[in-house]
Amino acid sequence: MGFVERKLQEAVNKISEWGKKNGFRISSQKTVAIHFCRRRGLHLDPKLLLNDCTIPIVRDAKYLGLIFDSKLTFKPHVNYLKRKCIQSLNIIKMLSGTSHGAETSTLLKVYKTLIRSKLDYGCVVYGSASKSVLKALDTVHHQGLRLSLGAFRTSPIQSVYVLSNEPSLELRRERLTLNTFFKIKSNSSHPMHYKVINPIYGSLFSLRLSFTPTFGFRVGQILRNLNVNDFPILEKVDEFRPWKDIKLNFIDDFEHLPKSTTSTLIYKSIFYDHRHRFSNYEPVFTDGSKSEVHVGTAVAMGNTVVSERLHKFC
Repeated sequence: MGFVERKLQEAVNKISEWGKKNGFRISSQKTVAIHFCRRRGLHLDPKLLLNDCTIPIVRDAKYLGLIFDSKLTFKPHVNYLKRKCIQSLNIIKMLSGTSHGAETSTLLKVYKTLIRSKLDYGCVVYGSASKSVLKALDTVHHQGLRLSLGAFRTSPIQSVYVLSNEPSLELRRERLTLNTFFKIKSNSSHPMHYKVINPIYGSLFSLRLSFTPTFGFRVGQILRNLNVNDFPILEKVDEFRPWKDIKLNFIDDFEHLPKSTTSTLIYKSIFYDHRHRFSNYEPVFTDGSKSEVHVGTAVAMGNTVVSERLHKFC
């Protein structure tokens, strides 16, 4: 503990010095420390100083809307989240009257906006909690869906999922976790890219099943349960900034030639002249068609032709 305490104190001193050089002053009254550890028995907490004031050691603290406890069980956060969501359920109760209530679609939108959004926030982080802890949020999810549908308390929850077109919280957490994983994987400059793609301590987690695996191992377990093999993903490319003016240079010889008043011979003559001037370039031909039943498009380049038809609902 002495070595760890010295390293932590050095880090605190560097942060404090950096703040002073850049015009910041970290308040010692608003600063707390958490000793993350699951060891049982006597385990002393480190003693850290900031501006000659002792940093208090707390058992849990709120950071960016998430409550972290010293054992990383996330039980305080789940309990806090459950209380907040139950309060928001009162709004749906007021709007779901049998004689004056709103429609089911409206109630579901209210539920997704006020309650499900809170359950989704940070679920990639607190999703590492045990199933017994996360199960407390299922009651909120089920009650919100039942109120939105006007279903009975005894209605089977699987039927409620089907009628509301909503998955269980466990499946939704897995989906959001995979979204985060592939987002990190597609960005090689992400600070957690290497650690997520190449997680460590695999043998430790395989021997001690009571230990909570890291994010990379949890994603691997989800992919195996879905029978999906990990696959390469395209690297994220820098998008154009919306505040920058994008200028594209193009040549349109047919711009001032309306199709209704221009002869086909003129089009052919201009096309042959264009191909003669740019004969060193590879031509790419595109076309689209639309009818009452479908919309199609095609691209031709050399001996390759790609044609697709949009879905009938597009």
